[in-house]
Amino acid sequence: MRYGTKNEWKVTIGRILMLPAALLLMVPFALGAQDFASTSDVAFNPEDVTFNKDIAPILQRSCQNCHNPVGVAPMSLVTYDETRRFARRIKERTAIRDRAGAMPPWYVEKNIGIQQYKQDTSLSDEQVAMIAAWADNGTPEGDPADLPPVRVFDDNAEWTIRPDLVAISEEMFVGGGDADWWGEIESFATGLEEDRYVRAVQIREVNDIKDQQDNGRQTVGQRYVVHHMIWQTTSSGRGTSWPVHEVGRNPDVFDDDAGRLLRAGSMIGSSSIHLHSNGQDTRARLEVAFEFFPVGYEPKYQGSITSLANGSDIDIEANMTGQRLDAYLVTQRHTKIISFEPHLHAPGERMCLEAIWGFKAETLS
Repeated sequence: MRYGTKNEWKVTIGRILMLPAALLLMVPFALGAQDFASTSDVAFNPEDVTFNKDIAPILQRSCQNCHNPVGVAPMSLVTYDETRRFARRIKERTAIRDRAGAMPPWYVEKNIGIQQYKQDTSLSDEQVAMIAAWADNGTPEGDPADLPPVRVFDDNAEWTIRPDLVAISEEMFVGGGDADWWGEIESFATGLEEDRYVRAVQIREVNDIKDQQDNGRQTVGQRYVVHHMIWQTTSSGRGTSWPVHEVGRNPDVFDDDAGRLLRAGSMIGSSSIHLHSNGQDTRARLEVAFEFFPVGYEPKYQGSITSLANGSDIDIEANMTGQRLDAYLVTQRHTKIISFEPHLHAPGERMCLEAIWGFKAETLS
């Protein structure tokens, strides 16, 4: 998302290989693995690592938002007994770090660009080495007194934000044997009676799935039928785009100086929603929650979304490595980037975001 004030600032943000919010850019590029710390490089005794003292805090911070009994991940990693059976797989996946299959799925390289991100679930080299030591040494449980309070996960899927308004879609039905479907859904009302600026937005799926075990296809946690939804709000012919909803997405929290306007009487609509079967007949709806800034709030920045290098711009040669696509945008105003989303399908391996000012190029990510 890009936000500009009325002040002019001629700067080029270019060679964009990683994209600010919704810039759909695919870049096939050769990728080398990062170097990771071994147990000989870190300041702990590998033989002293236990689940209760060392591993549980890592899981609580970086894994359990998804890996819990009601989460979107395929297995829970809350208790010792749940976790120890997957110790080898956890070691392998956390060591990947920067390629498909890495866990946590945080692919930002550690040795270049911006590193301070909100909701950063990535692991340090020491934490990766600690997990490896624990797996290699027989997964000791340790002293029960060292175990931090166990996180409690609510099957009712409480909101992460504090909703001031919740809009509810019409019910959708997906049969247990249905093929994937892309299309439109019926617009639904927000019920908002006055214009308000939005601080945060969150979407969740509510469905009638009861038994999450052995119910067919291995989808995301086997718990959802809405894969993603590109959506917008409209009021009196004026439209506003919002962040794409995807399974497992965190709430979108806007910059304090860049609230997003939700107009009175707005309708929520989507011409691009992806539904998929989870192996059993499912009825589902989407609930869209908005948290507002106080009445009277006015943003400093005006929000916008910029798209670069869509799929039709890409010509990928067969059997050739290291192919690269560069895309540029010249900003016409003083600009603040508050978020970006890398989006890359199977042919791509790497993205990069750079800011160019004159002859100077700075890698942001």
